[in-house]
Amino acid sequence: MASLMGMAEGEMQGEEQRVYVQRRKLSGAALEAERMARRAARKGEKDRHVSRQGKTKRKASNSKKSGAGARTVWGRATDIYDYEPALDRGDPNYNSEEDDDYDTYLVGSGVEGTHGYGERTFSGTAAEPEPTEGSTMNLSRFKELEIALLREYFVCGDKEEVARTLREARCPSYHFEFVKRCITMAMDGNAKDREAASQLLSFLHGEGIVKREHFTHGARKLLHILGDLAVDVPNADRLLAQFLARLVVDEILPPIYLVESSAEGLGESALAQARTILSINHSSARTLGIWGPGAAPDVEKLKKHVRLILAEYKDSHDIEEASKCVQKLEANYYHHELVKRAIVMTMDGPEETRRRTLQLLEHLAKKGQISQTQMVMGFERVRESLNDLRLDTPNAADVFAYFVANAVSSKTLPESYVRLLAK
Repeated sequence: MASLMGMAEGEMQGEEQRVYVQRRKLSGAALEAERMARRAARKGEKDRHVSRQGKTKRKASNSKKSGAGARTVWGRATDIYDYEPALDRGDPNYNSEEDDDYDTYLVGSGVEGTHGYGERTFSGTAAEPEPTEGSTMNLSRFKELEIALLREYFVCGDKEEVARTLREARCPSYHFEFVKRCITMAMDGNAKDREAASQLLSFLHGEGIVKREHFTHGARKLLHILGDLAVDVPNADRLLAQFLARLVVDEILPPIYLVESSAEGLGESALAQARTILSINHSSARTLGIWGPGAAPDVEKLKKHVRLILAEYKDSHDIEEASKCVQKLEANYYHHELVKRAIVMTMDGPEETRRRTLQLLEHLAKKGQISQTQMVMGFERVRESLNDLRLDTPNAADVFAYFVANAVSSKTLPESYVRLLAK
């Protein structure tokens, strides 16, 4: 019995010894893994100092520490660093609490966005401009007023009403905000809106309502938020450059402003493009028409550009180039003239010319550059002038029927248009 008990006790001790050894192995593996993780972390953070611009500075590994500690210690306790807060959200050192002294802009539509219709500023120590004596309107109420005022202006184009409203508001200290809002809302529109904005700003400056310092302040604000604007307006830097060049030509901003602002490091791409625009030959005349033919109220100028587009396409047969020219025209309300002119120009031409014209109209319709309404209007204008066209082209009615049949089959025209002709 004693021998059996001794054997059992020996087996238990042996089992305990094996468990103890296994635990030691696991513990050693865990410790080794922990040491490897610490070593990898030290290797990744070795002498890594990230500045606000994201540049990496490294110290030589063989330099003396002078009491600064090992590789994982960031200098001595008495070292002084020129610290700059990291304002880029992609920066590893970014801290949202450091934004308290800076303006934070929200991108998007509505009163709370910078693009088009609004901006909200979270300010810490940054002081809001005080309203002029005699006015009870704060900046938030002024923003609501200017948004409604500019929306109405872009519809009716009444500059006198805008000037009267700004006078009655008695908030000249907020006029820089009006300059910024006018340009950002025009960026969201078409060429006609941008020309209207340029004319309004020039008018308000001439009336003495918006001063030069308001324009410089507003332009600086735009340069500051240019990166945010580019989220919703991909060509925001080009549009802002065109606005700045136009302000210089209109003698609202001094030319030196484009150089001084560049020294501040804000919106360099827009400032460089503005300087380029003003450096070309006949820059003043070119800049006055910088928004293209779509901004011109003169119908004859639009007709001239339409004829040039079609004449170039007739020679080159380049559909993509013609499509780009139509897009730059920015006259969606006048596309019916292009449709009519394209058909009329092929009345005396060969079959191949008509086929290529149909391809162009079909391409523009599929890309959505010419709406179905404008397409129908263009065909209707041709139909209404058939009697006059027959004097020069006896088979004008047959050519028109050819265009209608092929346009309906390619869905460039709706089928209902054929029923309309039957009536």
